[in-house]
Amino acid sequence: MIGFFVELGRFLVTLWGQVWRWSLRKRRNLFVTLGVILAGFIVFAAVTQTVEGDAPTARATATPTPTPTVTYTEVEGVPLTNPNAAPGSTAEGDAETAGEGVEAGTLAEPEEPIVDRDDPESVAKGWAVAYLSRPSSEWAEWRGWVADYTMPDVLEQMQTQAYQSDQTLDGAAPASVSNVTIEDAEPDAETSTAIRWSRNVVVEVVSEDKTTTTITYGLVLADSDDGWTVTYAEEIEVN
Repeated sequence: MIGFFVELGRFLVTLWGQVWRWSLRKRRNLFVTLGVILAGFIVFAAVTQTVEGDAPTARATATPTPTPTVTYTEVEGVPLTNPNAAPGSTAEGDAETAGEGVEAGTLAEPEEPIVDRDDPESVAKGWAVAYLSRPSSEWAEWRGWVADYTMPDVLEQMQTQAYQSDQTLDGAAPASVSNVTIEDAEPDAETSTAIRWSRNVVVEVVSEDKTTTTITYGLVLADSDDGWTVTYAEEIEVN
């Protein structure tokens, strides 16, 4: 088969050489040769287009995209209400009554204050809030709250004061601390140093009947490896 194509190629080359020499002899022969070549190209192009036209052609068909449907729902507004409020009350009514003071029977259970042992003022305020916020005079959970930053002898002294019989807040419970203020210590109090903090701590205690008692304590705190600790507490004044 290879030999056949080789011989065919030689024949076509020889034939083309003879035709080309014949064309060069006269101008008319050249025009005839060019005309035959041009006609051959035209016939070839026509046959190619006919074959391609008969072949099936795949065309991409656009798929229509559905248009999303948006549905709007009309919602009727209603007044805001407090879920913990009594039936019939509204947010506006709750706002008007907020801040009117402590109503009878509404004092919340005391919560342990967060104290920063690296800050003596934080310890002093936490001590006052934990010590004097009581749901009842017998409530003793405060002892565990202040034990970590109160000397044992001071803690023992505290247990016999405040809400105990014939003491400053006898009969005042339930009550809570509404404010704590730090003031300069008395002139004869211990002197503050780098490891000793001496101040007056003014505590406002509000009873359930809205009675307010203001107590001033002289506090002394000492710094240690565990942080600031209450080493001395004296009730100075009661109003």
